Amino acid sequence: MSHPDETGQFRKKISILQQKVSLLETMVEDRTREAYLYQVELERYQTQLEELIEARTLSLQQAEARYRGLFENAIEGIYQTSPTGKILTCNPAFARMLGYDSPSAIINKVDDLAHDLYVNPADRDRLLRILHNKGKVHGFVARLRRQDGSVIWVESHCRLIQTADSAEPLIEGMSINISRRKEAEETLTTEKERLAVTLQSIGDGVICTDTEGRVTLLNLVTENLTGWNDDEARGLPLTEVFQIINEQTRQPVENPVIRVLREGMTIGLANHTILISRSGQEYAIADSAAPIRCHTGEILGVVLVFRDVTNQQRLEAEIQKIEKLESVGVLAGGIAHDFNNILTAVMGNLSLALRLTDHDDQRHDLLANAGKAARRAIKLTRQLLTFAKGGEPVREVAAIDEVIRESAEFILHGSNCSYSFEYPDDLWSARFDRGQISQVIQNLVLNAIQAMPAGGTIKIRCANQEIEPGSALPLPTGRYLSISLRDNGPGIPLEQIGKIFDPYFTTKEAGNGLGLAITHAIIKKHEGHIEAASTLGAGVTFTIFLPANQDTLETKTTAQPGLEGHASGRILVMDNEEAVRKTCASILAYLGYQVEEAADGREAIALYQAALKTATPFAAVIMDLTIPGGMGGIEAALELRQADPTAILLASSGYSHDQVMANCHHTYGFNGAIGKPYQVNELASALRLALGR
Repeated sequence: MSHPDETGQFRKKISILQQKVSLLETMVEDRTREAYLYQVELERYQTQLEELIEARTLSLQQAEARYRGLFENAIEGIYQTSPTGKILTCNPAFARMLGYDSPSAIINKVDDLAHDLYVNPADRDRLLRILHNKGKVHGFVARLRRQDGSVIWVESHCRLIQTADSAEPLIEGMSINISRRKEAEETLTTEKERLAVTLQSIGDGVICTDTEGRVTLLNLVTENLTGWNDDEARGLPLTEVFQIINEQTRQPVENPVIRVLREGMTIGLANHTILISRSGQEYAIADSAAPIRCHTGEILGVVLVFRDVTNQQRLEAEIQKIEKLESVGVLAGGIAHDFNNILTAVMGNLSLALRLTDHDDQRHDLLANAGKAARRAIKLTRQLLTFAKGGEPVREVAAIDEVIRESAEFILHGSNCSYSFEYPDDLWSARFDRGQISQVIQNLVLNAIQAMPAGGTIKIRCANQEIEPGSALPLPTGRYLSISLRDNGPGIPLEQIGKIFDPYFTTKEAGNGLGLAITHAIIKKHEGHIEAASTLGAGVTFTIFLPANQDTLETKTTAQPGLEGHASGRILVMDNEEAVRKTCASILAYLGYQVEEAADGREAIALYQAALKTATPFAAVIMDLTIPGGMGGIEAALELRQADPTAILLASSGYSHDQVMANCHHTYGFNGAIGKPYQVNELASALRLALGR
């Protein structure tokens, strides 16, 4: 049996154990319940995770599908290559661009991009250098060779990337075929070059501006006229490059660009517009300005086209001047002709009266003085005839010293200049046009006077000169007259001396630039040469070379009184001026001839034909060339030659420099000529020469 105390203790322990079991059961239940909750939560988390993984997987699949779609369907070529030039992957567009059916075809075929695809392998090396330096490349352009051997232009954009499965960075990028763009660029470049060549080739100036009136382009003609080159002018306001004023008012002209932009239409500048160049030189211009429009009609700028009309205006002015001169010349010629007819009566009667008056008679001196005055009037008519005539020179053999002296004195009259004249006694004669050579001397003397406004002496010198073979002068070998004329003015700069004979070139504000040009032309027509030499501060020397006659001119002897009664025969005088006929008849009667008169060619022919039927036909006929309203000497001479081939015909005219008078023997069938006015001895000599007496 157990002890009662032990039983109590045992029961107490059992009670404690029961409590602990109960507590453990409670804890187990709590833990079981908690575990269950954890299990439920875990299952929920697992479900969510599976759903998330499934969603993420689907999203990745969709993204990959989208990427693959973009990659496969992109129109640009996309690729990934190794640094050594092996294509790792590419899309179909890249393969098609280079002529392959599929990406696998090009990947399997191309092992080295530089040599298999690049036309110039150095381009691949250049691309790699840029990538290594910058890590990426944009807009790299190179030529690639397609599978069929054709060449295309390709523009690439690529970068270096690092991947986990590659020790070296790879190259990925995109390429597009820009061959059409390059062709368009080349076409555009060609068109630009063609436009540039066209702009530089046309004879007009061209300036293009933007809508703000700033220069965007100008051509070579514009550069020459404005003094601005294209690089300098670009971006500048047009008004700074293209400065224009009104010639008459000297006020600025409205900027044509502003007007075009305002009115939106093509305009032209008004007349009398002057362009002032950068250097200050002025040009007369004509121009038009028009808007430059895009395809929508919007104005993008203005194009200004202009041309230099300075010479054209000069030419027009010169034509007007020539027309005026021709009109005045016709008037001067008519006046000279009529005046010569009057002077024929005056000089003829004076010379006849002098012969009929004793030297110691007081009236002889009066008549001689009147004769001097009449001879001065003759010189004036010569000047009028020289002014009136033109064209080829009407040459005659004469001594040139008299022409030089008369011409110089005529121009120097009233000026503050004088002249000295040196020439040898044995100066050769020449065959020249008196009027034209007189004009040459007058031009040169006038030029010298203008060069010496304060006065001075003009030195004129004539000499005989032989041109030898090898001479620097542009003349055939032979004998020449050299005529030098020197002033002591300021001289002409070396850079201008070669231009002084050019038409319109002048250094004088009021000059027209024609005097020396005409002088040069006249000397050339005489188969001669003219040159100029100058030293600044020491004046100018003009030297003329004219072909000389082979023999020294013989001194003309003047018929002396006592000719009366030495001649005989019938002479027919035809002239429409009664005073001329009467004067000529009186002189001929004084000389011993029998005279009949006719007022025109028809009357002269009738009288001549009637005389042929008599025992005393006319020994000679003196005929005026010009008969207003009637038959003149030329027409009458033709009919008289038909009636009598042996007829002695003498031409007479107040146009003493007429071509008919100069060529009467060779061309028109006359036996001689006598210019009006004439004196007794001149008519006697001309008639005796024609008659062979």
